[in-house]
Amino acid sequence: MKIVMLGHTGVGKTTYMASLYGVMQQDITGFRLKAVDNQEHTRWLSLAEAIRQGKYPMATDQRNDYEFYLKYQGQKVLSFFCADYRGGALRETQESEQAQKLYQDLKTADGILLFCDSEALLMGKRSINQIGRMIALVNNALQNLAQPLSLGIILTKVDLVPEFTEQLLTPFESLVTAVNNSHLITGSFIPIVCGTKLLNIPLPLLFVLHTTITSQAQTFYQSYEDLNGAAINYEKESLSWKAAFTEIFDQACGEPTKKQLAKEKQQLAEKNLRDYELIRQPAESLKAYLRSLPIINKDYDIDYYFQTLKKLKTETTNQVLKNVDPFYIFD
Repeated sequence: MKIVMLGHTGVGKTTYMASLYGVMQQDITGFRLKAVDNQEHTRWLSLAEAIRQGKYPMATDQRNDYEFYLKYQGQKVLSFFCADYRGGALRETQESEQAQKLYQDLKTADGILLFCDSEALLMGKRSINQIGRMIALVNNALQNLAQPLSLGIILTKVDLVPEFTEQLLTPFESLVTAVNNSHLITGSFIPIVCGTKLLNIPLPLLFVLHTTITSQAQTFYQSYEDLNGAAINYEKESLSWKAAFTEIFDQACGEPTKKQLAKEKQQLAEKNLRDYELIRQPAESLKAYLRSLPIINKDYDIDYYFQTLKKLKTETTNQVLKNVDPFYIFD
């Protein structure tokens, strides 16, 4: 599975990833995160501890790939990698190798995390041009998708915004339209704070992983039903009066008999059922965890998302932001 992380210069992607890794060393509704490489594990933990003390990492100066395992109750559920693009990639010409690689990654991604600085959006800062370029790139990549995709529009540094206005979300209207026009895309706005204070840190990652895990569960179960049905049919055919004659002929030609085919299909069906049972509980746990997340759909307009985020800001004004249930502000 591939997740593409894209954000303008200074948006804080590396800070987010380190904060996420630190937070998800604890149990988050049964889920934990583990780097594939032990040296990377140590590096992420070191970065997370430095951030906790107010020491922030340098901005990414090149495309980086990070490989992880998602674990559920101690068992590996999914392996995935994140392609983290530097902010400068947004200024590359379309003909450059970096730009072409970015476009290809976006087209083939299973999840996209689009990081946008809330303060820049509201204050009209210089980085707003990069945000516009970023939205255009993603919009283009979303055309003619061949696989399900989760799109998380991550609004960073929401604690630095004195007051939310509609200007925060209006640049994303075209993306909302693209999500609404596709049955393959699941999208959401997700406000976060990372650093010495934390809010909603596990949410972006678990949101984009949810689509893939759910899709895998559905695929395993559908395969189980198809194979089990085929096994039943072959078993019925093996009991027919013609079976004795066809069995001799099949064996003479080196072909499997109906009974052998029934056994083969049944074994494959049982394997798919076991795979389904292994992933069903994590899928259901993620669904419950994400139950209150406002998902982009045709029933809502930009004003709805604005009001939801405004509610968030109002209800957290006098609270200390911390790593608690990320949905408490939506309940």
